Amino acid sequence: MNTDQKQKSFRLPSISQWKHFFSILSKKEKVLLLILALAWIGSSVFLVRQFYLQQTQIAPAKGGEIVEGMVGFPRSPNQIVADDSDVDRDLLQLLYAGLLSYDEESILAPDLLESYQVQGENKLIELVLKDNLRWSDGKPITADDVIFTIEAIQDPQNKSPLRRNWLGVTVKKISDLRIQLELKESYIPFLERLTLKPIPKHIWEGSTPESFYRPSNANLKPVGSGPYVVTKITQEKENGAIRELQLEPNPYYHSNAPFIPVVKAKFYASQDELTKAAEQGQITSFAMDPFEKNAQANSSRFASHIYSLPRYFAIFFNLDAPAGQDVIKNKTIRKALALALDRNKIAADIFGSNGKIVVSPLLSDLFQLTQPENNPEPDFEKALELLGNSGYGKKDGKIVQLNSPKLFQGDLKEGSKGTAVEMLQECLAKDKEIYPDGTVSGSFGALTKEAVMRFQQKYANDILKPSGLSKGNGVVGPATRAKLNEICFGNNAYPVLQILLTIPDNPTFQAVAQNIKNQWETFGITVEIQSYSLKDITTTVIPKRAYQTLLFGEILNILPDPLPFWHSSQKDYPGFNLSAYQNKEADALLEQARKESDPSKRKEKFVKLQTMLLEDLPAITLYDTNYIYATPKELQGIKESIIAEPSQRFTGIANWYMRTARQWK
Repeated sequence: MNTDQKQKSFRLPSISQWKHFFSILSKKEKVLLLILALAWIGSSVFLVRQFYLQQTQIAPAKGGEIVEGMVGFPRSPNQIVADDSDVDRDLLQLLYAGLLSYDEESILAPDLLESYQVQGENKLIELVLKDNLRWSDGKPITADDVIFTIEAIQDPQNKSPLRRNWLGVTVKKISDLRIQLELKESYIPFLERLTLKPIPKHIWEGSTPESFYRPSNANLKPVGSGPYVVTKITQEKENGAIRELQLEPNPYYHSNAPFIPVVKAKFYASQDELTKAAEQGQITSFAMDPFEKNAQANSSRFASHIYSLPRYFAIFFNLDAPAGQDVIKNKTIRKALALALDRNKIAADIFGSNGKIVVSPLLSDLFQLTQPENNPEPDFEKALELLGNSGYGKKDGKIVQLNSPKLFQGDLKEGSKGTAVEMLQECLAKDKEIYPDGTVSGSFGALTKEAVMRFQQKYANDILKPSGLSKGNGVVGPATRAKLNEICFGNNAYPVLQILLTIPDNPTFQAVAQNIKNQWETFGITVEIQSYSLKDITTTVIPKRAYQTLLFGEILNILPDPLPFWHSSQKDYPGFNLSAYQNKEADALLEQARKESDPSKRKEKFVKLQTMLLEDLPAITLYDTNYIYATPKELQGIKESIIAEPSQRFTGIANWYMRTARQWK
């Protein structure tokens, strides 16, 4: 049979024949066919699904909403003045981009800049902006905006908190995208100042200094360069207070558009109000007060994110304290105070597991230093020994000055002269029956002798009788001296060692101060706590250095420069040398370290500086706490790290997401 005949002999069944297909199958054959069909369908679905899963991946998707709670109210979130307010700094981070920014690994990286180059012995820095940058109103971002911002900061009329950081910096336009900065002297940590967030010249040019501080539309609904823009402002009808800002993605943002389409910022007058709002579900994210033991973070609605801050809290001794408070100028006294304090107890009692002690103002992790060998544990015996070396001791449970100049310590008689005689005459003159003349001359004459005799007669049982005398002799001997000290000075005969501890009027500082007071008073040191509002602390108390000791915190940069905190040139306002510390050798090390580009040599200088600070003890470093940020459990993309300041928790917010979807690879 040929091929054509074979082809003609084979043909597919017709449609009418297919209709009878199942009728010719047995019941068993029908079941088997159904099983095979289902297996084929299942296999096909599985293969298609596997192919889809292999060729796609889960990726963040747009959607969701963040409602951020903040303590305080917005006023002026612009780079010129925002450094004065936590809320304004938070909003600045969301609304503006920096020339450089810390990435999610806490490494400085270009943001608005395409590149930067350090030249000329670290004194010249050339900045190159990225091309096609736009403000949120669509207008181009150029070198003119950067120069305008720097010059506005430098202008003393604007009273920018950042002015000190830009003094002596000359800025020059090279082209629309290139800027040159010239420093008076080499300063290695200067790069951190390039996190500067420029403001638009075309909006702010010609503004008065007051306008930078005013809660106007230019400030609260600004033309910015960050991931978000303000689209809605909610205010109270009664007083106009801003209660909420609604933020949405900036259509001209130069980097990836945020996945979260709506961020609402709600504002509260106190931490208590914010905590209640969190408990009632009014907010979804907030910075938690470590003093509150983080109870609200344990809610099933929140996840806790832990950040480290380059900061510490300390008791700063004012080494320029006025007379009457200058006991803390004595280094031995300062060391005794430190030994009479248990830092571990402060951290554990107030902050629980979230507290950590700080031994040195040069934070070991930040400065890449070895933890100091000195033991921060209290040593009361050693403290008493040091106090004894300075003329102090314990009497009736209190630390007192045993060699007080207010005590009569030597014999006095007719013909004696001097301060002790003046003290004697002042004391006797308080009783007109004993010393009716009351003359205070410093010269022991007949009238003073008669007065002493009357005093001896009045207190004969304590002065004359023990010696078997019936009449006073007018000589201030041991028995007369002891009674004079008792009558004239009483409990003030031995002045107590008293410390005035100044603090901001804040629940956390109050709790820490009370813990310090309890510890020192248990040891015998008298403590008086003086509280002021944070505004008064920053605008009056610190500028005037109006304190004996100050419980306060200092926050450093991730590229640390301790010169502003310990150099003698910074001991007066607006310097940050809160202890008025002066040490020429320390000054030299501080000056050299900020110019040294070799990390190993810079570290050597910091090691020496740390030794000096721990020996001179201008401050007792106490503790720090982690920065804890509560967010919804479904919020993803947050990376925990060290952050230079709390507002930098929003670093990488454009990468945060609450929804996911599969995308083709």
